[in-house]
Amino acid sequence: MTKGFTYYFPDYVTIEKGKHGPRDYVLKINGEPILYRELANICAFLANNEETRFPQREGYFGKNKLIDCLVDAMQEEHVSYELLVKHQI
Repeated sequence: MTKGFTYYFPDYVTIEKGKHGPRDYVLKINGEPILYRELANICAFLANNEETRFPQREGYFGKNKLIDCLVDAMQEEHVSYELLVKHQI
């Protein structure tokens, strides 16, 4: 997969070879491919939940902590130890 990194998922998440070339993969949850719209809904839900739990109006980072973490993970194309430390997760 990408740059030789290892990705860690629970057992109900699998990665299978895609049909669009040698580097194409499909991420599946419980055997079903996850679509961008589903992923977007999950991210929106998590961001809203973070804002509810840690509201910016009360001085917390709120959803921005999650957004920053996700952006860093997507730019690095993996979740490094340094990323975990940086975002305190």
